Amino acid sequence: MMFDSIRAWFRSSDPLPALRRRYEAALREARDLQRSGDIVGLAAKMQEVESIGRELDACERARGQGGGNCDPR
Repeated sequence: MMFDSIRAWFRSSDPLPALRRRYEAALREARDLQRSGDIVGLAAKMQEVESIGRELDACERARGQGGGNCDPR
């Protein structure tokens, strides 16, 4: 039971750092795909990067408007 409350506390914390880490990791993976010549993989990864970027922008806008936390995937 104690661990459930600890997990809930971590989930309720600020989602922006986690989104930023996901975004940066996806960009690194896209860079590596490009360097290896995997153009199809790069295209798919860039779609993921753009999706995470939109989530990140929405969270930052919500924070700026006093909307509180957003829910990252």
